[in-house]
Amino acid sequence: MTVPTALAAALIAARQGARHELCRLVDWPLSGVARMVRALHQVDEGDRRRVVARGLAELGGVAPHDATVAALSTRLAAVSGTRPASPAEQATALETIRPPAPPPGLTPARARQLARLAERTRAVTEVWIAEHPSGRHLPIAILPDSGRLLLCTWPI
Repeated sequence: MTVPTALAAALIAARQGARHELCRLVDWPLSGVARMVRALHQVDEGDRRRVVARGLAELGGVAPHDATVAALSTRLAAVSGTRPASPAEQATALETIRPPAPPPGLTPARARQLARLAERTRAVTEVWIAEHPSGRHLPIAILPDSGRLLLCTWPI
């Protein structure tokens, strides 16, 4: 099976230290939305509007100099191979990236924004495994609407 274009490009970018390119290949808001929505359930309802606004801004503002991009670059630079995820790995990855319903206390606009992101995660079916010599393999999904990468492990 042919490695998806964005995954191959991410491996090359990581090995070349091209963090700008690596950053461009990842859909950061989708990569973090499930974790953020799960965490919102633990936030006091009165604080949720502020927390979700800040969280979405941070996910949308990931930059090449950020520690997350540096960690991803380091992990991908050491990848020894890639392969399609097994059915069990795929099921686990897809469960991880799909957010639960958001809790109450959000503005209608934020709730719709989260619903759109959740809908995009539900469209994902393709998951690859970036094999790491340490055994800490990195599952990476491919977004069908853009071809960009969705990180199934967060933090890296």
